[in-house]
This record gives sequence, C-alpha cells and structure tokens, in this order.
Amino acid sequence: MADSDMRNRVRGADRYTRFGESSDLPPVHYRGLEVLGLGPEIHEKIADYAASSLPVGSRVLDLGCGSGALCLRLSDAGFATTGCDALADSFKLHGQVPFFAADLNSDFSKVFSDKFDAISATEIVEHIENPRHFFRQCRALLKDSGKLFLTTPNIDSPMAKAYFVRTGHFWMFSDGDYDGVGHITPISKWLLLKSLQEAGFRVRRLESVGDWGKFSEWWRMRLVASLFKGVATTPDEEGQILTVAAEL
Repeated sequence: MADSDMRNRVRGADRYTRFGESSDLPPVHYRGLEVLGLGPEIHEKIADYAASSLPVGSRVLDLGCGSGALCLRLSDAGFATTGCDALADSFKLHGQVPFFAADLNSDFSKVFSDKFDAISATEIVEHIENPRHFFRQCRALLKDSGKLFLTTPNIDSPMAKAYFVRTGHFWMFSDGDYDGVGHITPISKWLLLKSLQEAGFRVRRLESVGDWGKFSEWWRMRLVASLFKGVATTPDEEGQILTVAAEL
C-alpha cells in the first residue's frame, strides 16, 4: 500500500475519533471513556449479544475500538477483550487491555497469531472500502462457531428512505459525512445479509437501536416515512442503527 493511501486512511480514522468532539450531541462516556457515535445504546446492544451467546471468559476482539469504551464494558462483563484500531493514541487502556494497530481495509487478520471466540465491529462497516473483504478477514480470525457482532447506519428504515427522498442521499452519507467522519460505504440490509452469508456467517439476530430525534419532528419527513411503511410488503427495522449478531 502506498504511504499516501495509508496517511489518508489514518486521517479518516482520526476524523472519526474527533466526531464526538464536533457533534452537537453531548458526549457519552462509559467509566470515563468516551463512547463515539450516536449514544450508549449501540454498546449496550453488543454487550447483550455477547452475554447471551458467549460463556464468561471468551476472547473478544473489538475492531475499531476507539477509546476502548466497549472493550472496558465487555471486560466488566467477564470477557477477555483485545482492542484493534488504526490509531494507538486514541486507545486509553494500554497496559490493561491488549491492543493491536491495523488498517481494517487491509489483510488485518495477519496481524494476529491467535483466533478469537467473537469479534465486535461497531460503526465500522460504513468506513470500509470492501465490506466483503472485511467479513472474510473477520472469519479468518474466528474459531469454529465464532460470533460476529456488528452495527452500521440503517439506510432501510422508513425514516432513512424519507431522508433520501428529501435530500438525494442516504442519512449519514452526505458530503459532510464522507469528508468529515469517513462514511464511504452505505450498505443495505439485503446486501449486508448477502455479504455475511457469502463469508460463511449465519445471522442469528437482526435489530435496530436509536430514535430519529429532530428528524422525526419534521412533518414532511414523518409523512413520507409513513407512506413507505404503508406500502412495504415486509416491515423494516425503524431505528437509526442496524445491529447484527452472526456466527460461523
């Protein structure tokens, strides 16, 4: 990989690290560590997936670990966690939790010598150039019957579809999101499920979290969203963020 490409990717990761600082939303923390993204519901959902499908002591790799807030939450739940991100400086648990620096667009599985019982990847897929390659790399790092817990913006929800009609682009995938926080790959529920299946995963749970806040206050948005709900043949998850628990 060219040095310029790596610098661009690291800058993109750094922009995402600063997202919480630039957001209008008040910062959220878990035991003093900042939770990046839309709020604590995402990490709470991943912790629920882990607790309901893994025995205590299981080894969990958190990809795109940021400050380490999810690593700490999962450690508190009794799991042996390892963090991985492009930027070591953002991680606040050095000396407490093992950490590996890796470009998640690369063959990052080669960085590790051991396999894991589970991998968490919260708000990562939308930053990845090739989600299928990412899922194959995750599979390479998992033991037999390993679990994958992930989240990504829910572009299939009625409100997200209404947002697309109003703006011409997916929610969280505008020019500002592309340049500001590195959201480069919107992925639909259908494509996500297909990509996971092709990588050898079976989806066990698919849900969503997060309400639409100020967007739901726009009567035009509510009207268009209700039309999508009215004509849909199958119901879509309505939350802002799609959450998935899959296994090999």
